[in-house]
Amino acid sequence: RIYGGTDGNFNAGPPLSDDLYNWPVGYDHVTLTFQLPAGVTLDDFNGISVWCVAVGVSFGHGTFAP
Repeated sequence: RIYGGTDGNFNAGPPLSDDLYNWPVGYDHVTLTFQLPAGVTLDDFNGISVWCVAVGVSFGHGTFAP
């Protein structure tokens, strides 16, 4: 899933997508597009993470520049 977070903390951030499970094909050179959930704005977080729910780890993350 894609999660929002603040200052690198994605544990309590809002989920921004459904599960991205696509085994065994995976995602390679694919553009993913999703809408923010109702009541969530970009002001609610300053970074995003590709988060593995099953093991509780980020596969990659980034923060927004001010």
